[in-house]
Amino acid sequence: MGLLRMVLGAVVVWFVWRMLDGMLGGRRRQAGQGPQPKRRKPDDERLGEYVDYEEIED
Repeated sequence: MGLLRMVLGAVVVWFVWRMLDGMLGGRRRQAGQGPQPKRRKPDDERLGEYVDYEEIED
């Protein structure tokens, strides 16, 4: 009986936590979802050339 009471209490606390987070924390999450800055393409000028190495046998 004690284990069942603990599990039910944990479920109730979890639902209350989610409800409060949705009411209070929802505004904070929505404010941060503005336009995302576009990522720049990498500057290929700074990159070196690709070198294809071949294995040589001794």
